[in-house]
Amino acid sequence: MNTKSDNAVVRNSLNQMIGAKQFLRQLDVLRSERTTGEIGEWFVAELYGGTRAATTTQPDWDVKTTTAKLQVKAHAKGEGNNARWTNVKATLQNFDELIIIAFTSDLFLEEFYKIPIQDAQNAVKQSGKSHIIKWDDVRKFKVQLNALPRQDDLVCFFIRK
Repeated sequence: MNTKSDNAVVRNSLNQMIGAKQFLRQLDVLRSERTTGEIGEWFVAELYGGTRAATTTQPDWDVKTTTAKLQVKAHAKGEGNNARWTNVKATLQNFDELIIIAFTSDLFLEEFYKIPIQDAQNAVKQSGKSHIIKWDDVRKFKVQLNALPRQDDLVCFFIRK
């Protein structure tokens, strides 16, 4: 890909991506440049009828429902990416449940975990200077995608057909 026309195709594709991001901002799906995280938080708020935190930098919880405060961690996993863990703070606090969403690289649902805070706290492991939760350690909290609410008007758009 060295030609001027190839570079024009790249620029055109970038313009389409920028336009899509601007439109998603207008729809209040995106609020920052953390695209995958923002989509995950929007999805969880829609899924459970919650409200996202007023700012994207609020610590601890991301979505508030009538019954719980949820911390959301979303991943878009590329093909060949076998990582099965989520970075978290060393101390998890001030929320009720940790939601971990694994999307495919094209943003279809792959895995969904809903973990009570106590179990999330117990699952935190140190990995170098980071703290992580390994998905296999919380597999009993994996929610089958067909058991999620809003199958007919939300989840159906995030399941690969």
